Amino acid sequence: MTRQRLHIAISRIHKLLGLLIGLQLLLWVAGGFIMSFLEIENVRGEHLRVDLPQAILKQPARFPIQNLPDWGTIVGVNYEEFYKVPVYRITRHEGQTRLYHAHTGAPLSPLSKEWIKRIATENFNGSAPIKTIELLSSAAPDFEYRGSFPIWQVSFNTPDNLNVYISPQTGQVLSWRTDTWRLFDFVWMLHIMDYEARDNFNNPLLLAFSFSAVLFLLTGFFMLWFRLSKRDFKL
Repeated sequence: MTRQRLHIAISRIHKLLGLLIGLQLLLWVAGGFIMSFLEIENVRGEHLRVDLPQAILKQPARFPIQNLPDWGTIVGVNYEEFYKVPVYRITRHEGQTRLYHAHTGAPLSPLSKEWIKRIATENFNGSAPIKTIELLSSAAPDFEYRGSFPIWQVSFNTPDNLNVYISPQTGQVLSWRTDTWRLFDFVWMLHIMDYEARDNFNNPLLLAFSFSAVLFLLTGFFMLWFRLSKRDFKL
């Protein structure tokens, strides 16, 4: 193949690759700018959280732990304070956890709506009222919470539409979701080209477009090399 024909062939490949991945290249660059512009602490909602102090129990438990209901193979038992209430935190070998009142033996798990309201309010570093509290049994498509279900969703009346997700079994606050997070998540989806789970950085579509982008750059360098001459460098 002559130099001219090789130049024409590479030019055609370069143009086809440009048509194929041009929009995605723009999304990569724009997405990278947006994600670098957003402060990751704000994306995670760290500025909305209260650092609750570690409580120290001064009184022993009153309810004998051996009198708790049989719950299979136990791998962990903690006596601790749970929002000013002494509790047993019982963990099974599968990782499941339940809470029991350490003075009465009454089960707290799954936590009631009143408990969830208290947990959400004490963890929120703000004064906005709660709009809704809902126990979700499953996720809708493109849902912002991607952990296990069921899960409590607490929505606050804030300008950035804060949603807090709390485990009904442990009372742990698992996720904070705001409009800033949703923007970041949408841009991240476009960036990694995972339009379902939005967490697979090794999906075939991304690999194919990344390989095409490398070819696009290489063919561009070849075209530049063909067009340059010694006179361009005053040699």
